[in-house]
Amino acid sequence: MTGDKTQIPGFIYAGQGGMLSVEPLRALLEAGICPQAVIVPQKPIQGTRHKRLNLLPVQPPRLLSNLANLAIEADLPLIKWERGADTDIQQRLAEHSPACVVVSCFPWRVANELLTIPDYGWWNLHPSLLPAYRGPSPLFWQARDGLRQTGITLHQMDEDFDEGDILGQVAVDTSEMTVRQLEQQLGQLGGRLIEKALSELQTGTFQLQAQNGAQASYQSMPTMSDRRLATTGKASDTFKFIKQVYESYPLWFELDGQRFSITQPIAADDEATLETAWHEQGNQLQIRFETGVLTVQVEALYGRS
Repeated sequence: MTGDKTQIPGFIYAGQGGMLSVEPLRALLEAGICPQAVIVPQKPIQGTRHKRLNLLPVQPPRLLSNLANLAIEADLPLIKWERGADTDIQQRLAEHSPACVVVSCFPWRVANELLTIPDYGWWNLHPSLLPAYRGPSPLFWQARDGLRQTGITLHQMDEDFDEGDILGQVAVDTSEMTVRQLEQQLGQLGGRLIEKALSELQTGTFQLQAQNGAQASYQSMPTMSDRRLATTGKASDTFKFIKQVYESYPLWFELDGQRFSITQPIAADDEATLETAWHEQGNQLQIRFETGVLTVQVEALYGRS
């Protein structure tokens, strides 16, 4: 990357944890680029109005997916943001006067009043090749659709989700990677996109590209129904999908009115046959597909729905 990194415009980084939040910041730190501060969400504990879940760690060891711990190790100021406390964030932004705020996997919408404070707005990393697969969980839907290529996009944030102008993007061959592996690789590439955009901001070559709305698609957070698997098509295709996402998204089958929660994919054989629709033995379940037989490990057998 060209340019003096000590003169990179000041910016604040925001995220909630997970590889897509941690890896971009790690990549920036390894490149010698430090944000002025790191914003992490401060979430209420479920079931109480008064107690708060303290996301800030008190001692090592650090979880690999803990953004707050990474910031502490890098001696970066931490800003705790409670949902709805926009006035406090306005004050903190004024204290630091960042050129922009860079976001990756932040859990809630940012008000327009905050988006307009930095001179160059807020930038967001999104794990798809926008404008395709807008929404909160794009890797799930891309895996379900059987895409062999995905990517990560750095774009300007506006009042609408994932619709802002593009600063940069890079494609990735998904091959046999799981969602978790993809998140790590895309996070690292996202860090490089941020570094490039900041360098371009520094040198005056910063450019934005409008998204083509005609090519856009949007998918919401996967519901339980979306995570229900069918027995149509090839067993091997469903096996591949399960292998990609089961560590990140609970998946299940409903067979003869009984629900089976999948804990691990075992095998798929498109040449095999099964006399019955399904067969359970121990914690393993064999399922007959239109083509082939799928074997998975299940955690529990649920009653009729």
